[in-house]
Amino acid sequence: MNISVTDELDLYDYDNIESSFTDLLGDQAGLTVDTIRRDTLRGSTNRIFTDGATDRATVASGSSKHTSGDFKLMSVKLKNQGAKKFKKVITASAKIATTSIRSAYIGIISPEVTEDLRDLAGWKNVEDYADYSKRINEYEVGSWGDFRMIESTNNEPTDEGGVNVYESYFFGEDAYATVSLRGKGGIQTIVKPLGKAGTDPLNTYGTLGWKAITGCAILNQAWLIVTECTASIEDSADKHYLDYT
Repeated sequence: MNISVTDELDLYDYDNIESSFTDLLGDQAGLTVDTIRRDTLRGSTNRIFTDGATDRATVASGSSKHTSGDFKLMSVKLKNQGAKKFKKVITASAKIATTSIRSAYIGIISPEVTEDLRDLAGWKNVEDYADYSKRINEYEVGSWGDFRMIESTNNEPTDEGGVNVYESYFFGEDAYATVSLRGKGGIQTIVKPLGKAGTDPLNTYGTLGWKAITGCAILNQAWLIVTECTASIEDSADKHYLDYT
């Protein structure tokens, strides 16, 4: 993905719009890589249909939301299969540090699912943790039993007969892996100033862009559980912001 800019933008860019292009490209690059990883997890064959449902159609036909029984079942399944809980979180900094966290499995959920889980008996909001500073990251929203939940807006539902069915991902350590080639960090931002974007004798245009090489694979299906459920509260617009072009 790249953006071309001309010398006129350089002349008339009073609001320094060009500097914001790098931020926009960075957001897009991160979202693209995250989507590749999300789609890999969606390929999991280890599934639980919430609230006693037997398949996706049954989930869509009724009010099938996460129950405490679903979480207990997932916990037992992961433990019996030898899935390890996360005990440490790696925080990005000038010096990579390792910070201890409460031993737990991780769940990735949509905002709609978050709102239903808040009504579940036993749910604890992240701001009510004994040590709020030890949350996994800024997107952690809370926990239930053996699970700590991270919220993601990059997780559009699946349409099943006109009903949105939401997939959530619950896993232990080493359930899946991501990799970038040759230690390049996966994403590379490239800026070509005016006159550097090819044959351009009059310094007419430049470019800003990014490229990424990344991979993701499920390592152990037994350590990753995908749940399918409906939601009580949904956006009436019925369209994800990423769908707009």
